[in-house]
Amino acid sequence: MSMAASERSALMMPTRVIAVEPLTIDAAGHLIQIECDESVDAAGRRALTSAFSHLISGGEPHQRILASMSFDSEIPEAGGFARGISAVQLVRSVADAVDGLVMAAQVPDTTAGRADELPAVVGLRASAVSTDEGAVVLLGGPSRQVALQALSESAALIGSDTVLIDRRDRSVTGIPGVVNMGGASVETARWVAPGQAGLRTQHEPEQLRAVVFLEHAVNETSSWHPVSTPEAIAMAAAAVPSLSAVKRPLVALDGIFQMAPGAVVVRYRKPEDIAELIAEVLAHPVERTWAQAANTRAVESARTPAIGDVRRAAMIDVITDGQYMAFCTTQYAISAVGGTAPMMWDLADDWIGIDELTSRLVDAMGEPEGDAREIVGASVEALVGLGVLVRV
Repeated sequence: MSMAASERSALMMPTRVIAVEPLTIDAAGHLIQIECDESVDAAGRRALTSAFSHLISGGEPHQRILASMSFDSEIPEAGGFARGISAVQLVRSVADAVDGLVMAAQVPDTTAGRADELPAVVGLRASAVSTDEGAVVLLGGPSRQVALQALSESAALIGSDTVLIDRRDRSVTGIPGVVNMGGASVETARWVAPGQAGLRTQHEPEQLRAVVFLEHAVNETSSWHPVSTPEAIAMAAAAVPSLSAVKRPLVALDGIFQMAPGAVVVRYRKPEDIAELIAEVLAHPVERTWAQAANTRAVESARTPAIGDVRRAAMIDVITDGQYMAFCTTQYAISAVGGTAPMMWDLADDWIGIDELTSRLVDAMGEPEGDAREIVGASVEALVGLGVLVRV
């Protein structure tokens, strides 16, 4: 075989794991070893060491992540795997793998069926900071990284992408992992250790003080407002991977919100507005709205429905405060609706026509402005589209 052919053959072989400066980090009590295969160059290894330096531990690792910068690398059967074609992308990929291993440990075993309740410690795909008033949990996609930078002077980082809430004592911990000092795009992102971004870290448990949903309101005035418990449950559901492992996911998540004074939406126009808005939220705590589980099934009836009749759809879980209703479909899709939807849900426990439904809603809520039947018909159409009601 010629030298050129030999070199091409070597390039096509799966990369091997080499023990070049493996890192063992402590991620919220989970000791994880990060190993680099031979495709990771010196810049990649330096970036990993720098980004996770604040988490390095000397303990015996429980799990392992293989990091690679090659598309030909062999994915291990056990543990985590991270790949990035640049040093910055590799750091982000390793951070995701760390978060994934820790989050997976919080999901109940469903071998014998779904669990009755969430585990004692619940993992959230969220951020959290420590303030003088307690822990503030932040949800809201890319806005979380913006908020962490904005709060660097007034708060300490508890968790950058993974937050753990202990249901037994309301304590909040997390993984103060990497943060983004660059832009939101892949090209401008720069993932670094919190200290390099000017953030202090908090490793001790902190009492839950507030749950904040962040929204970037580009063309609006910065503001904040409380949200109902059903709305908050629906908004937070996607951040809790373990929900799909429990029988009543909404009831279980309601237990988390019972531990906080209330949930709020913070809409910021400019990043520099965030710190002041959070301070206002903490200075004016809102009360958590009352909510309770609702019936999830239609009644068993011998009634033959007429064309156009509707009734409630089968659901995994429903929770309502009378004004808003969160629901979990049999496909574990979770959303929330308001207005007349909670009352329609109650009234449509058996097949019911639009005329009768309109009459009963008017009796309960009074005459609306406009044609009542048209309004109810439009609401029914929307709820059928959402899968809340089924129609003949």
